[in-house]
Amino acid sequence: MSDEGHNYFFGQNPKMPWKKEKQMKDSNIIVNGLDQALVVDADEFLQSIKKHLVEAIETKDANRAFGIIKQLRLAAQLSGLSLAQALWIIRDSWDSFEADGKFEEIAFERIGLHKSTVREYCRVWDLFEEGYVPTHLENRFKSKNIKDLKYIANTVSRGFDIERDDWEELANAPDYSTVSRKIREIKGVEPKKGSLQIYLEDDGTINAYYNDRIVYIGFLDVESIDTTVQKTINRIVNGSGMIEK
Repeated sequence: MSDEGHNYFFGQNPKMPWKKEKQMKDSNIIVNGLDQALVVDADEFLQSIKKHLVEAIETKDANRAFGIIKQLRLAAQLSGLSLAQALWIIRDSWDSFEADGKFEEIAFERIGLHKSTVREYCRVWDLFEEGYVPTHLENRFKSKNIKDLKYIANTVSRGFDIERDDWEELANAPDYSTVSRKIREIKGVEPKKGSLQIYLEDDGTINAYYNDRIVYIGFLDVESIDTTVQKTINRIVNGSGMIEK
């Protein structure tokens, strides 16, 4: 039996409510300490995989067995990018939903992703949707892990120009360390002259960069867990085009 076109065990629904989770380190997803984990039934999922493997063994169907492994690898490899695309599409079409609330606020309530994580995912898909990645290199970049793409996307969003030759080198970069080395080289060139860049630093400090000057603007209490404070910061950041570091 061929493994093409078969999906043996995906599509199970996560359960609610949310629970707090420490920062996760996974090259295929973007997660930070403010995200919340979906509560899932791991036993049910793993038993489903085992069930299909047992059936493959009983029918002596090695193709099916390896097809299941292939699906797991593909799901892991593309999970970050597919989530980036999905979030970008929903954000871009948010007005069509006529929902009562801001996109990032509802995203946090429904799927547990903090606004900063959602923005990182959307910046990744901006690379393709906004035409930053040269067309002939798209498939190669879509095959990269999300950690590499995140680093590249954040560099682009901060106003750094990536030349055609640089895109080629990034496409050929075999691992994160090579990508980061190339990005550091690119960042040796200052962002476009005359463009105003407003940055929200990790500690909540707001700085403006304009015409080779760095100006302190103010401070936001990003560590606050108060919902009203978080919603207010969210609105300020969205309305100003502020870039989160």
